[in-house]
Amino acid sequence: MYTGVQTFRCAQIRFDNERQKWIDFFEKISVNYCGDRYVEMSLLKKELDKQLVGVDDEVKQKLYYLFDYEGDSIVNDKQFNHLMKIWSAFSANDINGDNELDVNEVKTLFWLFDGKKPTNEKIKRETEIMDEDKSGTIDRLEWLAYLCSSGTGGGKGNKDYYDFELRELFE
Repeated sequence: MYTGVQTFRCAQIRFDNERQKWIDFFEKISVNYCGDRYVEMSLLKKELDKQLVGVDDEVKQKLYYLFDYEGDSIVNDKQFNHLMKIWSAFSANDINGDNELDVNEVKTLFWLFDGKKPTNEKIKRETEIMDEDKSGTIDRLEWLAYLCSSGTGGGKGNKDYYDFELRELFE
């Protein structure tokens, strides 16, 4: 953290710790129903606001939007864990806390998220796609947007959505 250099092993530890933190968080605020855990969106938002102090409001709103993209105001553990895996992968790589990842941090980000070392071609291609503002870095909002799809969103008009089941099959 202090040198600005991160090994994959350190990133993996940070990623695992971050994911466990969010698993424990969801366990604490959710209820069990027929073997799955659920939480109302209003409670999730309230509790996440306490945890995400210092996170830009636009980023939080995007995260909340993705949690409730179906509009039923209920989030299950599968949805929560998928989105917080995305969140945790970014957090594990943002070692200086500036909410931006350079190309080396993006490489580790993909390595953590996909579970295999990415090629330089993939990093270059995907960074160009993600870097909407052409700043040369990827911020958390760009990372969230990258893993969402624009389209019809189940007949609800054009909007971003996150297909949890498709992502699970992909992984």
